[in-house]
Amino acid sequence: MRCAYLLFVLLLAGCATPRLEGLPLVWKPTSNLGSTGLAQADIRAIKIRVAPLADTRQNASWIGENRETSPARKVTTRDDVAVFVTERVKMLLANAGYSVVNSGETVVVGGELKQFFVSETGTYESQVRLLVTIADPAGTLRWSGTTEGSAKRFGISYKADNYYEVLSDGMIEAASSLLKDDGFQKALAGKS
Repeated sequence: MRCAYLLFVLLLAGCATPRLEGLPLVWKPTSNLGSTGLAQADIRAIKIRVAPLADTRQNASWIGENRETSPARKVTTRDDVAVFVTERVKMLLANAGYSVVNSGETVVVGGELKQFFVSETGTYESQVRLLVTIADPAGTLRWSGTTEGSAKRFGISYKADNYYEVLSDGMIEAASSLLKDDGFQKALAGKS
């Protein structure tokens, strides 16, 4: 009997939900930028260098939290979130039709990562917020503004894939919002 109880406890321990700590960051969107976020034809020749974003969040590894249990279960990453987001900004600008370069730029897009987080309370809800700057190659600021994106969906409780999806979709929404911003567009074209 004692052996059966021990086997039962070991089986339960093996079936326990693994902790989502130290995860790698994965790009896993369920949406796309769409045609509404594409570059305007008159500024497609602009050459954009994306400078590394500064991570100004209080805890650089904390990217989510499951609040369905008490205490809440954290979701953390071992990756550099600012590097991950910077690379996604480059990709999304290129996907929108902009020329993204490593040198020979006409403008530099940079800024700060202010929020990159998922709250799980029955649904997964992400919030992505960036302070974006545009400067000329000499470093003179042309424009500064904030862009935000969010995503919400149902999913299996405390699953990494669901966190990846809403963070990716939140990034896409933030990029789309930025691309629609008149100030951003004018600064890229040198009309600020």
